Amino acid sequence: MTFRQQLLLTIIDKALIGLLIAVAGFWLNRYLEAFKSRQSLQNELKKVRDQKQIELLEARLSHLYWPVYLHLQMDNVVWERILERKSQNPIKAALAAQIEKDFILPNHEAACQIIKSNIHLADLDPQLIEILLKYVRHVAVYRAIRATGNTETDPLDVGEPWPYDVFPAIEKATLLHQKEFQTLLKQHSQ
Repeated sequence: MTFRQQLLLTIIDKALIGLLIAVAGFWLNRYLEAFKSRQSLQNELKKVRDQKQIELLEARLSHLYWPVYLHLQMDNVVWERILERKSQNPIKAALAAQIEKDFILPNHEAACQIIKSNIHLADLDPQLIEILLKYVRHVAVYRAIRATGNTETDPLDVGEPWPYDVFPAIEKATLLHQKEFQTLLKQHSQ
């Protein structure tokens, strides 16, 4: 083989290697660009998903959990006062009757209205929904008894006891959703 043939063979060899490297670089670049695009899309989808989750939690907390929790907490604060309805002290008995009429019953009604309007935000938790419905039923019976003018009978007397699990269930759900909400907000802001 002559020098010219060797030179031509070397040039062709180097050109083919260069072409092979260029083609490999081109495909590697396309793969990396596609990978970056997928990563970017996944990041955007995660942001949108997180934002929707934040909005849902915000709606649950602001339209259902916190309002119902606060109404139940207000009931807890004054509940013992209405037990004095049967007190021998006429001032205590009158005060208790007035608290029941002007505070407890309207407060129950407001909580029931919130539940009725926003039960769909209860996270499809069948146990919580059942507890909330027991509360609504208790309040309906309580209101019906008082609407008849009967101030001596309580819902318990007609087989509709107070659902003692309503406050702990709402408190637990409220605090759980609040914690999740704050965690998502913290993650979303980073």
